[in-house]
Amino acid sequence: MTTTPAPPVVHTPARPFTDPPGFRRHQIPADGGWHTFRTTGPVIAVYTRHAGVIEFTTLHTGVAGPVDREFAVFHDGQTLPVPIPQHCGTVVTGTLIWHLMER
Repeated sequence: MTTTPAPPVVHTPARPFTDPPGFRRHQIPADGGWHTFRTTGPVIAVYTRHAGVIEFTTLHTGVAGPVDREFAVFHDGQTLPVPIPQHCGTVVTGTLIWHLMER
């Protein structure tokens, strides 16, 4: 089985507050480290298309301005920090299970 190499991870900033409502896609490496994203709205989907990279979509409503938020990806069996961060979604890829967390 061959896997497609993951593209470089680019932290995509939220679009300006004046943008119309819509969906915003973000990419985060599955490395267990915390990464900051300037984003608005709730996380509405978590998925993957490349090994080692988790993607998530936030809903930009146009009601509130963007804020800095910290996300990390953890796998099953990995120790979580205390206090336990908020779970945003899960991705299953074959035998691997990844969890997007926000603190």
